[in-house]
Amino acid sequence: MQIYIEDYFTQLAKLGKTPSIIICDRGTVDPAAYVTKEEFQAIMDQEGWTWTSLRDSRYDGVIHLVTAALGA
Repeated sequence: MQIYIEDYFTQLAKLGKTPSIIICDRGTVDPAAYVTKEEFQAIMDQEGWTWTSLRDSRYDGVIHLVTAALGA
């Protein structure tokens, strides 16, 4: 679903007449936090994905934020 949403907004941006930036607060590997490593790897294997391909072929930049509550 995440890939569909990202692709949809990418195509929508291409239809526009002005430059666009698409910001996603979730990425394609975000669901890995909610399943076991083995389950997520099985999904990637089934779809022919790798961690690197999901990150590098879909995004121009990734910003990883850490909560300010850590160490508070």
